[in-house]
Amino acid sequence: MIFDGYLRSKKTYMLFILPLVVAIAGVCHFYFGRNLPEGIATQGLIPSDVVACIRPEGKAYIICLFTLGIAYFLFFINAWYKFLAQQTTLPAVIYVLLTFGLIVQGTFSWILFFTFFISLAFIGLLGAINNTKSNRFIFNFGFWIAWTVLFYPKFILLVLWAFCVLFFSGRSTLKDIMALLIGILTPVYFTFFYYYWTDQLNEFFSLFKDNLLEGEYLRQLTIFQIVRYGTLLFLLFISLYYITVYYPVSMVSQRRSMLSLVSMLFFCILTLLFIPGIHFDMMYLVALPLAYIYSQYFVTSRLPIVGNILFLLLLGVCLVVEI
Repeated sequence: MIFDGYLRSKKTYMLFILPLVVAIAGVCHFYFGRNLPEGIATQGLIPSDVVACIRPEGKAYIICLFTLGIAYFLFFINAWYKFLAQQTTLPAVIYVLLTFGLIVQGTFSWILFFTFFISLAFIGLLGAINNTKSNRFIFNFGFWIAWTVLFYPKFILLVLWAFCVLFFSGRSTLKDIMALLIGILTPVYFTFFYYYWTDQLNEFFSLFKDNLLEGEYLRQLTIFQIVRYGTLLFLLFISLYYITVYYPVSMVSQRRSMLSLVSMLFFCILTLLFIPGIHFDMMYLVALPLAYIYSQYFVTSRLPIVGNILFLLLLGVCLVVEI
């Protein structure tokens, strides 16, 4: 079939084509796209309004560069820790496909920046799964989760995910929990110190609350969005089914890594549903676990025809953009 050779390939030539795909999305933005509401770029507990002075054209370039950088990062994470069934460029390709529409529409969001922080946290989690004799990886995991929440309080549910995921990762001893707690509290301590040093300590909790509750909830979808996200949900259910089928024959570290990704996706969806001010720009983060989950299905599927059809379906819902 047309895509079967690529879906099961271990070659890395697609990494050289990804910049072209991102460039096409950027060109489409300049010629056909339109700037949608960018979401609530909340200030966070540590002031981060640097992008306020950036021109719209500059924002488009930043979106392209960060998206491409995260896509490459996802490939190297799997190359380092090998938690998918094989080495593949699919996570990078699928991440770019899932965020293609956001690039075309010029959706600039803080979530894109902090997805990189979550990627660093995920590396710490994978390190903890693969090296059970050291707690420094758990510390790093909590450290990056905490910085993400401090910069962007709307990700507060990821702190709850950080504690829950320890049970999926096989690192749930009291020593492991303490390492995670210390990792989370370290950035909090430095943040408290910053506000104390600048005589703004009284504003700490009120600023966090204001940033957390700012914005409106996601209330309605267009027909196009219902079809698009319904299709992605359908592909997710199929991928999860194949993950359960492949689960008994996979390595223990691979099982724990995939369960961690599924739990991350679950808490991302909870954030989208229950935290105000977050809308479709959440796809920058949701695409991270989705890219790996979809990739696991495509490399383990034993039905080439079905795999090709579903990949065509994925291409269709990602590349057809509502302008």
